[in-house]
Amino acid sequence: MWKSKSDKGFLEYLKENKKLYLVIIVALVSLMLIFLGGSDVKEERAATEEERAAKMCSMIDGIGECQVMMTFREEKTDSPYAVLVLCKNASLPSVREKITSLFTSLYGIGAHRVEIQELSDR
Repeated sequence: MWKSKSDKGFLEYLKENKKLYLVIIVALVSLMLIFLGGSDVKEERAATEEERAAKMCSMIDGIGECQVMMTFREEKTDSPYAVLVLCKNASLPSVREKITSLFTSLYGIGAHRVEIQELSDR
């Protein structure tokens, strides 16, 4: 089969059996991706935060159905960089004021980073 590592027999064996060599490389790369990954966790956290924010918005008087999308600038930042809110009655100044106030106070972002648009009836 192969000699001890000190005789370099294992490396020669791998060179001769390229399929095994390839399997080992794929396994190592997979392990690296698992350990270096984590973007799924961040995406899940962002989705959860978006759902919570949409729920809060929809409970405010006059807003009704609502959807929220957030963008995050840095990987480790928990608060959003910018927010898009789609809701009914978005054209009403009172609704826009309530939503802007909610996100600027809740997440500490500037009003210029809160975009509010009308939710379509599709």
